[in-house]
Amino acid sequence: MMASLTRVTEKAIPLYLFLFSFTIEGVFSLVHINGKGTTFPYEVYKLWQPSYTIYRQSHVKLEMKYDGIGNIAAKEALYQNVDIEYASIETIITPYEQSEHPDLIEFPVMAGAVALGYNMQLEEQLRLTMGQIVGIYNGTYTHWHDPAFKVNNPNVTFPNASIIVIARADKSGSTDIFTHALSEVDSNWNETFGYFSDGIDANGNPYKWNASVIKYYGMQTDGVNGLLLSFPNSIGYLSIADVHEWVVHTALVENDIGEYQYPNYKTVQKAMDYFTALTHDLNFPITHPYVSGSYPIAGFTHFIVYKTNMTDCTAAKEFVRYVYWALTDSAARHECELLGFAPLNVDLVNRVQKEVLEQIVCNGVNMWQLVLADIENEGKVVDDAWKTQVAIAVPIVVLLLGAFGGYVLYQRIKYWKMINSSDWHIPIEDIVFYQDTRNNSTSRASSIFTRSARSLQSAQNSMGRDELDALLEKVLQWPGKWSGFDIGIRLLEIKGLQNLTKPIKQEMLLIKNKISHPNIVRFFGLTSIDEERYVIGEFCRKGCLADLLQDNKITMTNDFKLALALDVCQGMLFLHAHHFVHGSLKTHVCFVDNKWTVKVGDWEFLHLLTLGNENAAYLAQDIYTNTLTKQGVRCKDFWVAPEILRAHYRCQYTYQSDVYSFALLLQEIYSQEEPYSEHIGTSSTDEIIHAICSSNLRPKIQLDIPVSIRQVMEIAWTDNPASRPSFEQMLKLLKRNNPLRKSVMDSVIQSMEDYTLHLEECVEEKNVELESSKLLLDTVMSSIIPSQIANAITHGESLDQKDVKILGVICLEIMNRDDEFNEMSSTEKLKKLNSVCSYIDLLVEKYSAFRYSSTGSSFTIVVGVGDENGNESVIANKTAHLCVDFLSREHIEDSKCSNEDLQILQLSVGAHVGTTSVGIIETDTPQFVLLSDLPEVVRSLSRSCDATKVHITKQMGNMIRPFKNFFIERSGLLIVKGIEYETCWLAGRTNKYTFGLPPKKEKRPFSSSSLMMSTVEKSSPVSTPPVEKVKFVSETRPENGNQKMSNGKQPKFITEIPNGSSKISNGKLKFANDTQNSENGNLKVSNNKPKHLHPKRKVTKQRSDTLPDVIEDSVDMNESQTSI
Repeated sequence: MMASLTRVTEKAIPLYLFLFSFTIEGVFSLVHINGKGTTFPYEVYKLWQPSYTIYRQSHVKLEMKYDGIGNIAAKEALYQNVDIEYASIETIITPYEQSEHPDLIEFPVMAGAVALGYNMQLEEQLRLTMGQIVGIYNGTYTHWHDPAFKVNNPNVTFPNASIIVIARADKSGSTDIFTHALSEVDSNWNETFGYFSDGIDANGNPYKWNASVIKYYGMQTDGVNGLLLSFPNSIGYLSIADVHEWVVHTALVENDIGEYQYPNYKTVQKAMDYFTALTHDLNFPITHPYVSGSYPIAGFTHFIVYKTNMTDCTAAKEFVRYVYWALTDSAARHECELLGFAPLNVDLVNRVQKEVLEQIVCNGVNMWQLVLADIENEGKVVDDAWKTQVAIAVPIVVLLLGAFGGYVLYQRIKYWKMINSSDWHIPIEDIVFYQDTRNNSTSRASSIFTRSARSLQSAQNSMGRDELDALLEKVLQWPGKWSGFDIGIRLLEIKGLQNLTKPIKQEMLLIKNKISHPNIVRFFGLTSIDEERYVIGEFCRKGCLADLLQDNKITMTNDFKLALALDVCQGMLFLHAHHFVHGSLKTHVCFVDNKWTVKVGDWEFLHLLTLGNENAAYLAQDIYTNTLTKQGVRCKDFWVAPEILRAHYRCQYTYQSDVYSFALLLQEIYSQEEPYSEHIGTSSTDEIIHAICSSNLRPKIQLDIPVSIRQVMEIAWTDNPASRPSFEQMLKLLKRNNPLRKSVMDSVIQSMEDYTLHLEECVEEKNVELESSKLLLDTVMSSIIPSQIANAITHGESLDQKDVKILGVICLEIMNRDDEFNEMSSTEKLKKLNSVCSYIDLLVEKYSAFRYSSTGSSFTIVVGVGDENGNESVIANKTAHLCVDFLSREHIEDSKCSNEDLQILQLSVGAHVGTTSVGIIETDTPQFVLLSDLPEVVRSLSRSCDATKVHITKQMGNMIRPFKNFFIERSGLLIVKGIEYETCWLAGRTNKYTFGLPPKKEKRPFSSSSLMMSTVEKSSPVSTPPVEKVKFVSETRPENGNQKMSNGKQPKFITEIPNGSSKISNGKLKFANDTQNSENGNLKVSNNKPKHLHPKRKVTKQRSDTLPDVIEDSVDMNESQTSI
């Protein structure tokens, strides 16, 4: 009996349910219906679950949960018998899954569309064909201005921008439906990608998508929506429910009969009905229906449940009841349609009922039979209990009405008391003024008025009347404290407020206590000073918006200006919503508080002055005529709507006139100039006003104002008031330009961060000279001394003390002497040399080599200076690779050089590897020298070859032979300074060498006009230095220990220099690389055999001046090529 009574009383009224909820909780046990699955229909489930809970609250206590975790995870949870009753998916389970879980049954619940959302401001809604959608997602179309889009969008101007393609990052049913539709329309897509639901893996790599096409991936639908709103010119697919929830543009998609359709429940319903008539199956796809009015990218969302394996029979019965309610109840179907989803048609509902709901069994009991029994019993209980409902509800309603009437009476009495007690009046003595730190008032004024205005009595005794009036005027502009609020006095002498009527007092109490918004200046009341009444309002410390716009210290970006405009627009929207017309909107009546929030002020004047006569707009015309403060406005009529000006204020201000004023204010914010400033000075104010009324004159729109803002201005200041938008419409238009929802404070903080960054850049600039000098020093040192030696000298380390080093030396010689090269100007030749030097330096840096010397016609490179091991094979291999790199033009695209430059100069290459000593000349500018014949040998090699091969010694060829990386051909015999060298041709590599370029180092280029460059040029390392200036790396003394230099000092030099010559002659030390004694000759043939197998010292009988520069033996062509 008690349970029956409780069920009846639950249906009375909400208050009754609250009073007796403890009884309900005691009668019904809690029933859980849990589900997991796709996020595609998540918004519908969020509406269904509370609606069904309320629908069933009289009979069962429900707790319903649904987790959107995706198709795959939901199926796995159901397979593993996790505590859920059902899983929701878009895909149809495979035959394999059905065989693995034969008790599972899948059925549709609703159908929905996958919409194409985009972020572009177009003249018309975007129209796309299925082929174009495929092209966007497979990379065929990469730019919006592709002519293909213009065919079906002839009236649209597309941006010249790349298409930013967005896809789902997680596994989703939306992806499955979308790719299923693409696979059906394009065979190449089906073969390449197919249809799938996967997104990206843990490393961010897509499972199926083309990584070069998809720019961003969004996690679930919220992520895709956020990306669409964040990136202009983007496009992505999403559930139709998310289109309703988020403000995104949606494309019209062409169906299979050539119609462009919008995704909604009606177009999806067409697709569902079409395929339902073609099949008797329970589950089937509905993409690409061939019927008018249908949308091509749609699909079902399904439930999968166990038919006989449910263990909680109470939950199983309630689940069957829930599904039946969702499919048949009008409220549930309407909620489904509100979010764009199509409920199942009658045919499918009958199939689900017969094939699913009537087949579910728990512990041998058919759940459908229990549901039918419950429906019958619940109907009987309701029919028998209406009298009890009325008996309980009527007393409660009477009690509530009595309480409400008493409350209204109490408030009415309180309200009349407030009017009679002049609660709107604030005595000036109750206001405690304090000096604003920005105010320049005298210290005497500060000391007198720090406490309150009562100090006037003492001030009258100590100063004259004129001085007191001047002091009072300053003090009244200070902020004050009243009842804990920061207040300010609006120093406007308004004659209409001198005689206050009862309606005005009532209205002032209303707006004082009821009208409050973050973007309007709050009204506190009136105060009286010398029989004049002034408005007391909220104090805004930053001053008026007009002053802020003229403050050059504040950098205003477009985001900053938009945030200012949004604050004003939101304040005006609130006033219009409460039936307040401003009538005097301009930047001078908008104020900025200490939190950088813009507030609309002076909004109460027109309302109070026109209470008795709404058409008396002229009463507000003189509001700003008599003021104690300077307004700084050229003409207040500039902001007044033209229809008001034409009527000479003998009309009613309207919401549309405020919209016009806001358009002028918007132009003032973005231009930071008063309206019509371009005409001031050339036309009088009256002429401008006349042009506004008669010729539709409007302020000049600057070109840097965003196009969307210009559009808002133009439609808001149109001459026809009926064509102007409302503030609600303008707020939506402005918010589209602010997707990140930036406030004024956000923009101010961003400006402060930019200013801080600017200061940091200024501080950084102070260190540039020092860093530049260091970089210039490093550049100069690396150009004249190997970096390894320079670093050792810079850090105070000792140099390598080895007697000799194994080095590779390369010479590149300019061989072109034809007319084309000779006819070039000096500037052109220098330009070619500079480009070639950049390429040489690139390869030198790759192999950690050093460009030893350069002249106008040759370049010498040293390899292995910093090699601590000194392995001759490794050095020879690096030297050979460097030569072949130059021969094959490796990495030329990474330099300033071109193949044409190298072809014009025709550089020949010679290389040799041998032992030598190195030294540093201790002059003002240190110089690096090689103390051997190596430079002369390689120079001779380069001069005796062409630009297609590298001329090397046989000794070097033997060194690189074990690597088996190069093609080598025998050449002949070369004699340099009386020494015979067998030579070879290095023709190329046998395979690709994968050694890449090192990371680029910052270098400071310097001009030839700089002082340091001049120093370097004057002390070129090409010339041979005097011996007394040479500091050898080796400290070994010569055998003749008594040998001294001309200055009496003992020189330091190595004992032996292989592959070179060093001897004392006439008291002077001569070196093998002395350019004055270089001998380079021509090729010499001698019986087809080389005279020496290995280079060695040879004393010739001929005089050195009669020897040819180079002598070469001919070789047998049958033995000329060897692959190494």
